[in-house]
Amino acid sequence: MVEQFAVIVGLISAFSAGRELNKATDMAEFQSWLIEHNHQDILALITESNKSSRFVKAYLNQQVPEIQGKLDKLIYLVENLAGEDGSDELEFTGHHYLKGILRCSFENIFNSNLSSNDFDIAYTYVTDWIGDSARYNEYVLEKMVRESLKRKNTISQLIDKYWFDLVGG
Repeated sequence: MVEQFAVIVGLISAFSAGRELNKATDMAEFQSWLIEHNHQDILALITESNKSSRFVKAYLNQQVPEIQGKLDKLIYLVENLAGEDGSDELEFTGHHYLKGILRCSFENIFNSNLSSNDFDIAYTYVTDWIGDSARYNEYVLEKMVRESLKRKNTISQLIDKYWFDLVGG
């Protein structure tokens, strides 16, 4: 199901990229595009599922950048949660999830208009994304958020610099 969702979102993004942002597109046009690009299997999945069909219709009728950003975050999180190494023997500790959440959160901070004066907003944003799903050192996370607002390091450098202190090992 996760793979199907990711494929559908990717195809909708590809379809939408070739359209004018102010032009509303309809389901029939998207279905024609899927057939034209040899995605009959995905078309069958969409038409068989009411939820998928409603999602596609809603997405096609709302060309809002915020929606695309949220979908991109979901895809990134799904990829991280699914794990890229394919190892079933790896014990889940929540660290893999936390690292993915931090990457998404800091990417949003880097791309925002937030300044170092907006620490409270940025910190709340990051902690809301993390939720109660992982344990971490709050003081280290504060340092990371403050440093991310300065935008002196890349996201990877920032996470690598503080990772062991953040998760305690």
